[in-house]
Amino acid sequence: MTREVVVATADVVALVAGRDQLDDLVAGWLIAHAGGSRYTLRSYRTSIDLWLAFCEERGIDPLRAGKTDVDVWHRVLAQVPSARTGRTPAPATLASRVSAVSSFYGYLVEEEVLAAVPVRRSTRPTAPRESQTVGLSAVEAAALHARVDEQVEQAELVAAVDPAAGADAVRAAVLERTTLLVLLMQGLRIGELLSLTVGSLRYNADEPTMLVRGKGSKVREIAVAGPGQDAIDALLTARYGDAPRPAEARLLPFGTDDRARLYVTRMIQRVARAAGIRSHAQLSPHSMRHTCATLMLQRGVHPNVVRDFLGHASADTTARYDRARGAIERSAAAVRALTNLLSEQVTAGRT
Repeated sequence: MTREVVVATADVVALVAGRDQLDDLVAGWLIAHAGGSRYTLRSYRTSIDLWLAFCEERGIDPLRAGKTDVDVWHRVLAQVPSARTGRTPAPATLASRVSAVSSFYGYLVEEEVLAAVPVRRSTRPTAPRESQTVGLSAVEAAALHARVDEQVEQAELVAAVDPAAGADAVRAAVLERTTLLVLLMQGLRIGELLSLTVGSLRYNADEPTMLVRGKGSKVREIAVAGPGQDAIDALLTARYGDAPRPAEARLLPFGTDDRARLYVTRMIQRVARAAGIRSHAQLSPHSMRHTCATLMLQRGVHPNVVRDFLGHASADTTARYDRARGAIERSAAAVRALTNLLSEQVTAGRT
């Protein structure tokens, strides 16, 4: 069974090779439910391809599959390492895969192809209640900020001595500072960051803002201020000076594919290592988003405000960040209490 989905525009237009009923149904589902984001489309397509490959291998007719078949499938998925990372899927990834297949069967019910969805709530693996992403403390976030500022200052010193050699170093340092601070201060998903254009930036009600295209092509407008705004201004000034700034130009010149995402990940890890952050090897672009959320919540920003700022569809997603922060703080306090108790007993035994 061969399916090839080609995205022609940002509005999802799918052309699916194949003549049988199942291919037509997959195409219709993707058009109806994947939204305008090609990353959502890719995730849905990967999930349905994994499910259909499993069915083909086991001799299961996907249109006659039952709950037990889906149960076996997600248990198999949980044990198969990713070809890209070499790790087994995280619980949230498994839940997303099964949810996508559930959406497909829901579509078949809507189209009156099936009478019932074989994926019930009890079938779906449970994603952890707390975010599993490694984030930064306020001290670590400040150290990261200081490090990218320091890199720009060092490059400017080189440029002052040797303008020809220093120009490229300044451009690279300014670009890194903008990338990291926009991720950290705006809490963007990596796809949202890479798709930002110069035209995404504007003023509204006398506030600098950015238009962010999130999951499902939903657009939200969020304020830009402080280090993030300063970094963007410096980047655009270095790039265009007083010349007109083309609205369609990408803010960051990395592209939007997986190589760009890997490049940004390695950039974060390299800068974090230079900043003395011990968890540098576990950091990712999502770590910056996680940090933005947890520090806002720690500072007392209302969860609903954080939810809107980050573009979460559900308050439960925002709550996962809050629970993760609280769990770490509570466990740290518990370990310190135990340490103090043992220290007191050791001291008492020596007297």
